[in-house]
Amino acid sequence: TAVSDNIFLVGHIDGISQFNLVSKKCNPLAYASSKIPKAKNVYRFVTTKAKGLVAVAENGLFVIDKNNIVVDYYGSLTNNTSHNLPITTIFDMYEDTKGICWIATNGEGLFRWDWRHSESDKRISVKQFTLDQGLPSTILYRIEEDMSANLWIGTYNGLLRFNTLTYAPSVYT
Repeated sequence: TAVSDNIFLVGHIDGISQFNLVSKKCNPLAYASSKIPKAKNVYRFVTTKAKGLVAVAENGLFVIDKNNIVVDYYGSLTNNTSHNLPITTIFDMYEDTKGICWIATNGEGLFRWDWRHSESDKRISVKQFTLDQGLPSTILYRIEEDMSANLWIGTYNGLLRFNTLTYAPSVYT
């Protein structure tokens, strides 16, 4: 992800780095607090309305500020109840047009989280969707949204169209 003309953020197995095109140097990002765990297996960077730039990693969501410092964390590796997501392994995250965060997982299905108000909440409230709600698999890889309030999700067992208003799934194999 380009953060300026010469600086790119790079996600990798051991965290997040910034690569400088001019100096050809790659340096790990700093963390604002030692309480924020190091990102592991970074899959995607997402620019969101609610939190700004977010690195989506296997072990959580990492908020990055304008100075390329990891300033916040949402995931299962925190004792902070307002930041603790009940998810073991994340593969993707998508913020829809309404500002709702959708999280694709490795074996736990799909999670819906209204993270716009998470700072004022004492505990994160999520809605989980699994095989019981019609998903073809609980292993979900990537999420994108169309113009009709549908999420299109790549799964282990086909392509899933998931309506964000009715929560109705349609599976294509």
